[in-house]
Amino acid sequence: MNNKICLLTLIVLISANIGYTQSNIVQIESGLLSGLNEDGSSVIAYKGIPYASPPVGDLRWKLPQPKLRWQGIYAADNFGPTCMQIPPPEGSFYHTEFYTLEEPKSEDCLYLNVWTNTKMYENERPVMVWIHGGAFSQGSGSMPTFNGQSFAEKGVVLVTINYRLGIFGLFAHPDLTEESKQNFSGNYGLLDQVAALKWIQKNIEAFGGDPNNVTIFGQSSGAGNINKLMTSPLTEGLFNRAILQSGNAYVFGETQTLEQAENDGKAFMKEYDAASVEELRDWPAEKLLEEGSKFSFHPNIDGWFLSDEPLKVFEKGGQHNIPVLLGSNSDEGSTLYGPKLNAEIFKNIINRSYGENAEKFLTLYPHKTDKQARNSFNKAWTDEMAWGSHTFARIHSQTKNVSTYLYFFDRIPPGRDSDRYGAFHSSEIAYLFNTLNTIERPWTEVDRTLAPKLQLYWINFAKKGNPNGKDLTKWPVYNSKNRKVLKLGKQIEADVILREDILKFYNNRFNDDIN
Repeated sequence: MNNKICLLTLIVLISANIGYTQSNIVQIESGLLSGLNEDGSSVIAYKGIPYASPPVGDLRWKLPQPKLRWQGIYAADNFGPTCMQIPPPEGSFYHTEFYTLEEPKSEDCLYLNVWTNTKMYENERPVMVWIHGGAFSQGSGSMPTFNGQSFAEKGVVLVTINYRLGIFGLFAHPDLTEESKQNFSGNYGLLDQVAALKWIQKNIEAFGGDPNNVTIFGQSSGAGNINKLMTSPLTEGLFNRAILQSGNAYVFGETQTLEQAENDGKAFMKEYDAASVEELRDWPAEKLLEEGSKFSFHPNIDGWFLSDEPLKVFEKGGQHNIPVLLGSNSDEGSTLYGPKLNAEIFKNIINRSYGENAEKFLTLYPHKTDKQARNSFNKAWTDEMAWGSHTFARIHSQTKNVSTYLYFFDRIPPGRDSDRYGAFHSSEIAYLFNTLNTIERPWTEVDRTLAPKLQLYWINFAKKGNPNGKDLTKWPVYNSKNRKVLKLGKQIEADVILREDILKFYNNRFNDDIN
């Protein structure tokens, strides 16, 4: 009897004894894995799969290490803990919108989740990997809004991941750089993402996915991560397409130098009289989280994972040669200002932030009244994000001669605070995952019609690098001459969204001439 027959016999016997069906059990590199069917559909969810060893103890602030093999069947029926983080304040807008379930957190958090459809037997299904946002300090792959069932029902193998956040994922220090064979420190959360993508290359066929057709997609800082993944030499061949939502090389793409990041690490250690990195490795995770949340940590140009600022790499054509879909929302800044913002504060912020460009900025964005100032703050964020997407699309399509598609999401979710927040930063996510039911809003037929269409555009792009398909409004390839994008909202139509004077202002501010 050969090894394959022995393995099949083992699976059948064990399945009969513990109540799993054979179709729920797969063989991956680490061992046998069982999934869970939650609602009687043909979709199986594999939750909480460890893709790396727990980054605890001596492995804190080190490269993610491979997960050792296990014996028996690993029951992937519950999400793993989220990475260490402090969620938004209870009752705040984003807490109410997305953080409705309290998830356990742990430093042992390097888990991913897979949704696949057992009725689709071909092993060449497109794979889509969701990289969550959260300002590099919050979020997880297990938030209810990110449920992958709807994607799987339509023939996608959907993966969501956790990665180290905040001080756990970005802390740099000269001692860490010195102890590293690669002479780097920081960027551990980004390297977790690389490890997850490598895991997918080795294991996704067991779930029916095609390792040669992988699309990474993410929102906000998740899109910022994708900017960096697209420019890293460590990720060549790990993915074939990218989707960036409300984040691009010009917004959420900034990085520090390694020296700056190391100086931040030294400042943290000085603040708490920590004698060494080894002493910090002995700190309980909760203490490190609490004290680390008082500091700000950022990705850095470490000379190994990243060689330069992502936007500079793009401008030189050094990024991966892959199709890209990207865009932003019509009210990107509405959740970013507090109730104290008034006309005077707005003017002071602009004078400090824009320097010699402040006077021109203030003529473009009215601020005579407090209401005008708040509207202009939102509009300026929206315009800058849209400009960044346009510039990214132009540069990428020109330097790599590949198709790039641009969108603008303007559907205002109905109900709670809709007048105040509009189509806010991250409002498209529940539509994209077709998980409107995870958020308490009075959804209408317009919303329930838009959600599957939005998802289908993304799926078409993942399948073939082109979002267009049957019964969908034509989405034009981006062209810097006419600058048309696809507006996604109550109406779906190709249109121009950036005024000429706004475009020229941001081009001049960033010393970038439109072609």
